[in-house]
Amino acid sequence: MSTSKQYSKNILLAIFIFCAIISNAQNRSMGSDGILGKLQIVIDAAEERDLEVVRIEADIIRTSKETVRNLDPSFSYDIVAVASNRIKDVDLAVFKKEGNDWVLVTKDDESGDIAAVSLKPTEYSEYKIVVTAYEFHSDYDVGHYGLVVVHD
Repeated sequence: MSTSKQYSKNILLAIFIFCAIISNAQNRSMGSDGILGKLQIVIDAAEERDLEVVRIEADIIRTSKETVRNLDPSFSYDIVAVASNRIKDVDLAVFKKEGNDWVLVTKDDESGDIAAVSLKPTEYSEYKIVVTAYEFHSDYDVGHYGLVVVHD
């Protein structure tokens, strides 16, 4: 594994662990059911490691949300999705546009309120990022998600 690829995975792991540790500590007073505090933690962790934050979004979610952007092979990307306190399990998948089709590149469908993936595009291309609220906590059928895309 290349040093750059290992470095990116180490950064992603550090961000993921940091978020996981504090995710249970977020309370409902942090706006949008905890999502703003979780987003800020991911952004701060990325900036402390001199990664460039290239996309931040937050929205309400019932099932899934999609965002499309071009990714450059000059960079390695880390993509992190965080869920509000109403969502028990959030999943993340990244697809690459090939002709008229979207082909799965990577995904994180592990159980938890944080999902994260790393990727190094092989060519400049259009990618679709899909965030899915896979499971909600009792008494909820809607929540908020946050998405952060960073590169080296």
